[in-house]
Amino acid sequence: MYSRNAVILVALSGLLSIAPALAEKRKPVLDSTLLEKRDFREPTSILKNKELAEALAVDRQVRKLFFDQDKLKRIWLQNRDAMLKATAQAKSTTVLKPIINFYLSKLGTSHCLFTTDEDESFYYLESLFDSLQQKGNQKEYGLPGFVTGGAGFPEKTVRYVLAGSAADKAGIEVGDEITSVNGKTEYTYKDCLAAAGTELTITYKRQGLDKTARLKPKQIDHFKAYLQAMEDSLKTITREVEIGGKKREVTLTYIHMYSGGPQVRETLESLLNDRGASDALILDLRDGYGGASLTDIDCLFRNPANYPVFEQRAASGAKYVQNLCFTRPVVALINSGSRSGKELLAYTLKKTGRATLVGECTAGYVVAGCFQKIDQHCALYIACADCTIDGKRLEGVGVEPDIKILNESRDAKGYQNQLEVAIKEALRLVAKSETVDKSTGAGSQ
Repeated sequence: MYSRNAVILVALSGLLSIAPALAEKRKPVLDSTLLEKRDFREPTSILKNKELAEALAVDRQVRKLFFDQDKLKRIWLQNRDAMLKATAQAKSTTVLKPIINFYLSKLGTSHCLFTTDEDESFYYLESLFDSLQQKGNQKEYGLPGFVTGGAGFPEKTVRYVLAGSAADKAGIEVGDEITSVNGKTEYTYKDCLAAAGTELTITYKRQGLDKTARLKPKQIDHFKAYLQAMEDSLKTITREVEIGGKKREVTLTYIHMYSGGPQVRETLESLLNDRGASDALILDLRDGYGGASLTDIDCLFRNPANYPVFEQRAASGAKYVQNLCFTRPVVALINSGSRSGKELLAYTLKKTGRATLVGECTAGYVVAGCFQKIDQHCALYIACADCTIDGKRLEGVGVEPDIKILNESRDAKGYQNQLEVAIKEALRLVAKSETVDKSTGAGSQ
């Protein structure tokens, strides 16, 4: 039987490790037979405190759910007494977190993370899993819209900013070093949420200069915020290009898919439908989380013959056109923050030749994860199933880009440079497709 509290993540991505889509319908794959030979004996008795109780709960879930029984026996069971003795000395969950994550890291597998209510990942993972389970108990927080650390970025350095968020509107950028939140230099993500309904004062450094931003976070559920950011990222990029000896304006559509999960496919289709005249798509898969299913990008592969354009006209004369196919060229942006389910999308786009991948190798975080709340203040995200795609295992390997462009400066300039290269490649593909059309009379995908 499946555990009611253990949902298999269909491909997430967080600050340290996150998961992929196991099946189109996002069904769990954990089977009770996997648990029959697990060691559920409690370790040597130690005087319990709150932190040790949390560590014991983590230990039980790791023994119950971690998919690799060999590593479980060789590594986890050999180290858990040492972990529990160390955690018995912890006086707070803040002190407990690095201890547990140190021992989880020994498993050498992604999607193994102890997260607390001081972390952005705690709120996002809870929100995503609630959405996957269709619980409907959305929890709204004053979301600032910037995420720091992870994927090689220092702990307090901004790795990405959600489009349309309070941070985006306040001008905070990738690479900014956050030095204080409302005057606190030793701050956590929880401090940002605590200011819900009021103005946040953020001080930060950019290229050695001290700056200040004031922003009022929007009250919103975290998964909804990522979905909204995808919608807000939509923009049209125009460039004048010479094609066949004549200059014309080429229109590109840009969409940043910050995560997978429910409604992402419908959102992508809707956004592309609104940009029916676009010559090409730039699909940004950098950073954010995974949670993606291969069906999320169905509209990029559909045969127009099977999905004819549908049009409605009202008595008022208003017209609605539905086009569920996007057959024009695609360029996808990837980096080391592209994880889990989004790595599956990148792999598929590259293997089929449907898109050119631009940027950096993806994270290689491609196993499935279960999210288990320990209590109201902490949770365990644990790798509970191995994954392959096309018979290949991407865990620890990732997906290489077709055009490698590193963001070595780890700032907004390097981030934008990757986009500029993607734009250049999209224009090349548009020119190439139109040349093919004219010379052969054939349509291009």
